[in-house]
Amino acid sequence: MHYQIDKFAQVVSAFEFQSVHYSEHLAFQDERAVFTYQEFNNKANQVASCLKKKSIGPGDFVVLYGEPNADFIISILAILKVGAAYVPLDIQAPKYRLQEI
Repeated sequence: MHYQIDKFAQVVSAFEFQSVHYSEHLAFQDERAVFTYQEFNNKANQVASCLKKKSIGPGDFVVLYGEPNADFIISILAILKVGAAYVPLDIQAPKYRLQEI
């Protein structure tokens, strides 16, 4: 488990490097949103702050349920920033399966 946490920290560090050195470059674009690295990182930091206020941190699991879009990806980065792990749920899965998870 420690090995995985180190890998997640490397992902977060790499993204934060990009947000500092390439702040105005395009980081994400979909049909509804366009974000520079700085904007994307700022949004992820806001979500990470909310997660910390809810006492979510290393060793915790956070369920993600929704369409893959900017908010979904921002949430993944935020979860990694607080050291937690994310559990993406398939929105097309049957309700009974989602309840089991």
